[in-house]
Amino acid sequence: MSYTSGIPIPFRIAIVSKAILDPQMVKSSVKVTLVRIAHLSINRRRSRIDKVLGVGEVWKVEDSADGAGVWQITGSVSGGKPGGEVSWALADFVQFRVRGPPV
Repeated sequence: MSYTSGIPIPFRIAIVSKAILDPQMVKSSVKVTLVRIAHLSINRRRSRIDKVLGVGEVWKVEDSADGAGVWQITGSVSGGKPGGEVSWALADFVQFRVRGPPV
């Protein structure tokens, strides 16, 4: 799938949990970002530059109707500044980082 810069990119995340989750707590805790990662190599020195291009918004959190403990989180992430970035093709690479609450 390809998305033009500035167009919201929809997402759906499934979490499997036997625990009963509070949808409002999940909605306020989930953070989704669109990050451009560039790797540069100059004179055998490698650098990585991360730039956040868009921030996500969660629309809804719901449990599966059959009570199987699968929670669906639906929303969209902004696709960067309109006209400021290239189009996004998300077919081959999406990376997830899951972080638990601070202890």
